Amino acid sequence: MYRFIQTKIFSQPILGRAKTPTDLILERIIIEAKRELYLTNKAVKEIAYELGYDDEHYFSRFFKNNANVSPQMYRDTVGFARGMS
Repeated sequence: MYRFIQTKIFSQPILGRAKTPTDLILERIIIEAKRELYLTNKAVKEIAYELGYDDEHYFSRFFKNNANVSPQMYRDTVGFARGMS
C-alpha cells in the first residue's frame, strides 16, 4: 500500500502562476543563449542555429522579448570579450 505525500513546493504556483513545460524550455534556451553570448565570439546567427532557430531575426526578437535587450546589446554590455577590447 502506497501513500502519497503532498508537499508545499509542488502545490504552490510560482509568482501566482505555475510554469508550464514550454516556459521551462524557453527559459533554458535564454540561459543557453546568454551563456553563448557571454563566453564566445560566435555570431548571433550561429548561436540561433545551434539553439534550433533557422531565422536569426526571429531568434533576436525572441531573445529581446525575454531578456529585455537584444542579443548584440547583451554581448556588448556583459560579454567576456568586452574586457579584451
